This record gives sequence, structure tokens and C-alpha cells, in this order.
Amino acid sequence: MILLFLLSSLSALVMAVSLPNIIVRVEQSVMAQCDDLKASRETTPPMYPLAAVALLNIAPVFYWFNPEQGYLSGGLFLLSVSSYIDMVRRWVPDCLIFLFSGVSVYGVASGTIGPSPEEAFMATGLFVFPFIVINGFSWLKKKVWVFASGDIYIALSIGLWLDKTTAVMVAGLSILLALLYGSVFRQPHFPFIPFLLFSFLMNGFI
Repeated sequence: MILLFLLSSLSALVMAVSLPNIIVRVEQSVMAQCDDLKASRETTPPMYPLAAVALLNIAPVFYWFNPEQGYLSGGLFLLSVSSYIDMVRRWVPDCLIFLFSGVSVYGVASGTIGPSPEEAFMATGLFVFPFIVINGFSWLKKKVWVFASGDIYIALSIGLWLDKTTAVMVAGLSILLALLYGSVFRQPHFPFIPFLLFSFLMNGFI
């Protein structure tokens, strides 16, 4: 366990140090096709080594205590990496979104996760419904989205791992935690995927 933790922590530190430059190169390569990144193209993403260590150790620790849940551990790893990138850049690469979506859909189709595909898709609908409603009201009132497209795509994938009851609980908890964070720290804009990850874990997965 100690060796696993050390290797995971070392990998997290390497990611925290190298990720800003990687993000800048990726943004520069897609700048002509993605107007949303223009405002941030001249800034270097910050580094959060402690956050990287904490997030990237979630999946190994979970697998250590639940070795039979290897598939879920893989999903948690992808979600943890997405959370960290969202923290440092407020943006998640399409490749991570597609990979996590593929893992989730394959898990449902193969019966690895969820009681049935029908249950999984119903849970997904319940899970993303409040986010879509909040976005709709925000757009009608202020012409801005509260949740970015990446948040919605990640939420769709997370919903496939839940049943109908936990879908409502995870969605409600993530929104509540985000509201509390924004109120306490007085930040109108902040990454939302870490709240999805934390709520996902809080509802019985660890």
C-alpha cells in the first residue's frame, strides 16, 4: 500500500509540474478552432501539487480497499484527472471527456456497471436534469451558462454509474457544495467537476 501511494503521489507531482506546459501547447494548437480559449491563451495555468497528489490517489486507494471494483477504479482515475485539469484551467480536453464517456457507456452495455441499461439511462436523465434546468434559467435571465459543456458531458457519464436514488442525491449534493463554496469564498466562477467527483464519492462509493 505504501509503495502504491508513493508511486501515485510521484506521478501526481510530475503531472502537476508538467501539465501547465502541456495545456498551453494544446490550447495553442486548437486556438483557431476554439474561441472559448482565447481569453486564456497568454496565461500559464497554475500548479497545485497537493491537490494533484490528493486527487490522483483517490483511484489507487479505492482499488486497494475494493480490488473487485477495478472498473470503477479506472473511472475514478479518469474523473480525478478531469477534476485536476478543470481546477487549473476551467477546461477539460475532449479526449478525456470522450474516454470517460466511452468507459461509462461500455460499462453499461457490458453489464459491468448498473443494474440494467434502462435503469442507467433513467438515472442519467434524473442526474443531468437539474443542471439543464439551472442552465436554462441562467440563460433566460443573464444570457450566460452556469455549467459549461464539459461539465454536462462529464455529468452524463457519471449518471450512467448511478441508480435513480443516488443520481438525485449526487446531483443535489454537488450543487449544494458548489453553492456553499461560492458563497463562502465569494467566487462567481470556479471548477465544478471536483464537486461532482466529491459528491460521487460521498454517496457510498468509498
